[in-house]
Amino acid sequence: MTRSAAEISDLTDDPQLTSISQLSFRLLIENTADGVLVVDLSGAVLYANPAAARIFGHPLEELLHVPLGRPVVSGETAEITVARPGSKAAEVEMRVVEVTWDGKPALLASLRDVSARPAQEERQLQSQKLEAIGRIAAGIVHDFNNLIASSNPASGSWQSSLRRIPPIRKSVR
Repeated sequence: MTRSAAEISDLTDDPQLTSISQLSFRLLIENTADGVLVVDLSGAVLYANPAAARIFGHPLEELLHVPLGRPVVSGETAEITVARPGSKAAEVEMRVVEVTWDGKPALLASLRDVSARPAQEERQLQSQKLEAIGRIAAGIVHDFNNLIASSNPASGSWQSSLRRIPPIRKSVR
């Protein structure tokens, strides 16, 4: 959905937004960890932030005006695989919305590298398995201690019985 001029002017009436300078806003976009791309309707890159360049594995200057193709359906989130020159492909979560850029319809894509997500999920699963093993081991130790504790009084009673028996002495005459 493309924003109309009326919707944009409504945004510029917001005191929080009007107090942000263009430089401050640019610094926010340039320093965010997520990639930001603006592409025209044919898929050529009109703007890319440094995070987008890292995700695609290209210098920022090379990424601009390169035809990437038209992204997926606007308003939807999709996972895509980005082939990078000289390194492993990146798994990227992408969300696209329609915008106006320099008075023309365009698409704004936000990109998040989720390549590390499967490894994080595997580490969490291993941690949960270790925790379960620890609980089982603690239960076994507890049961074993109960068995030992219940047999100790019995061993104490036969030892006291043995003490009551008079010792056998050899009499030497």
